[in-house]
Amino acid sequence: MASAERTTETREHSRIRIRSDVAITRGHMRRARIVLAATAVAWAAAPRLVDGAPAVTTEHARVARTPEMLRQPPILRNMSSHPGVVEVTLTAAPTRLQLLPAGPLVSAYAYNGSVPGPTLDLREGDSVIIHFRNQLPEPTTVHWHGFHIPADADGSPLVPIAAGTAHDYRFRLAKGSAGTYWYHPHPDRRTRFQVSMGLFGGIIVRAPSDPLTAKGIPEKLLILSDNRFDSGGAIAFPHATSLAGGIDLENGREGNVLFVNGQVMPTIPIRRGELQRWRIINASAARVYRLALAGQRLVHVGNDGGLFERPVEVPEILMANSERLEVLVRGTGSPGDTTVLEDLPYDRYMPQTRPADWDRTLQVLSSRCSTATACRSRSAAGRIRGTCPSTRRSASRSTSTIIQENGCSTVISSITRTTG
Repeated sequence: MASAERTTETREHSRIRIRSDVAITRGHMRRARIVLAATAVAWAAAPRLVDGAPAVTTEHARVARTPEMLRQPPILRNMSSHPGVVEVTLTAAPTRLQLLPAGPLVSAYAYNGSVPGPTLDLREGDSVIIHFRNQLPEPTTVHWHGFHIPADADGSPLVPIAAGTAHDYRFRLAKGSAGTYWYHPHPDRRTRFQVSMGLFGGIIVRAPSDPLTAKGIPEKLLILSDNRFDSGGAIAFPHATSLAGGIDLENGREGNVLFVNGQVMPTIPIRRGELQRWRIINASAARVYRLALAGQRLVHVGNDGGLFERPVEVPEILMANSERLEVLVRGTGSPGDTTVLEDLPYDRYMPQTRPADWDRTLQVLSSRCSTATACRSRSAAGRIRGTCPSTRRSASRSTSTIIQENGCSTVISSITRTTG
């Protein structure tokens, strides 16, 4: 970042701190609410303004998207040949990427050149060495979200990595830590900006024995994010002292374009009758997702703490920012049919700053049923078995969950977490 830009950013931070101090008294807070209430409705109903340029609207994003198959982020290459040791290199640097479908190349930040960054694939008990290089024009850190590791390895704002320098993160994963995690920057007062610019990636920690992997259930990693763009397709940030900046300060930065692994409304192919394990990460800065799969019930098998002892069948799942979850999804319908994963409305806003379109249902991705069939799934110890034609619900919900869809059912019973 140029010196002038750093100076401007420092002044913006100073103004935010001054405004926060002044707003401590009830009188100032009451007056601030009046100002916001008088203008928020008009602001929410109109295209967002970012330094005078209109932002891309949700309608524009919907028209612009091009359906494509979901891509999985690349896996960080392990440079170590020693068992139980994972050694990787991670570089944060400015780049230019095409973020919107059919959009222009725009400025972004990226880990190893991609958004999201490459996936860190680990196992319980691994000794991990990450050679981190900060090629950004500003300080940053890498925070391993959800890990129980020493503070000096956790990428906190108290241990910043200066621009143009390098740092080695070293830690060991404990037994019982299997699950889905993510990494992102955590610098003082710049986390939201750097994450919105593209710095985030997924982490998978595998157990020595995973009951779902043992059954041959394929998995997909889904990293959910959102962003906001100006009329030229660049990532848009309101000025800190503007009305939009004040609303972002209160509500958090919520974008109107939804992404899955950096793609807009991608498609996941799934065979009829096939079970898939979806590891989902909410990497959005502020958005809370209320996820539902149209016409189906989700089988919730895990969350931030790893796999549950038993699965839970649910019609929808609420997912806060930074949260992770794991679900089982079943391929249903006729060949070519699509099922949409939706983000249902969730009101988390102050009345004065609630967006005008908060109650709209948004589309996140679609799954498309292929011509192949996978009704007869693998069976082991009776834990997961597929049957055709359809069977009626006969087991107790406390011991098993049955998904019944279009002539096939799958009994998922007593899924237990094995920590080795």
